[in-house]
Amino acid sequence: MIDFELNDGIGIVRMNNNSVKNSFDIEFAELFIDKVEQANQESKAIVISGVDTVFSAGYNVKIIGKDQKATEKLVELGGKIVVQLLDIRKPVVAACTGHAIALGAVILLGCDFRIGASGNFKIGLNETQLGLALPVFATELAKQRIPHQHIHDVILGAGLHSPEQAQKFGFLDRVVDLDAVVSESVALAQKLAEYSARTYAVHKKELNHSYADTVRASL
Repeated sequence: MIDFELNDGIGIVRMNNNSVKNSFDIEFAELFIDKVEQANQESKAIVISGVDTVFSAGYNVKIIGKDQKATEKLVELGGKIVVQLLDIRKPVVAACTGHAIALGAVILLGCDFRIGASGNFKIGLNETQLGLALPVFATELAKQRIPHQHIHDVILGAGLHSPEQAQKFGFLDRVVDLDAVVSESVALAQKLAEYSARTYAVHKKELNHSYADTVRASL
């Protein structure tokens, strides 16, 4: 369901369960955390990727809001994923290979850099439209990564946006052809890995610590 590959010092974590659009149930979330930690231990920089046409559709809709215990556990795991991404002091690049919705979009916001695929894909936080409350970890990330003038549109408008719109709203930094997303992301990770690891770690901590602490306290 989630693959790990070490490519010339770059750890590639690939969500690979297209049958459910890389949606997160408890097993998938725990495996994601384990694979990202493996990448953190074994690599100089990390790329988080989906499969062609989908990055992640977010939480599994068969669970979220329908099974209270499982919902609470999944939300907790989502927070742990965000804290994990913010606490990693190495470069983390998202290769957004398609749709990224709800938790999928949150994971994008938790990465240092985000390269997305052009095409008929949707990216965004649609929880308000669905009647679901965004957890603290999602709103804190959104407040940090979404430009101020767009934050109400993103959260209250609850739209799902094209990759180009998602770039304007702060979910993506760059949009490229689908077949170039992973290679461009790996190339960026390799470039970042050449920087001073200590300096990168110090600056990333300074950028992330305030809202990472807020997220951690909410769990």
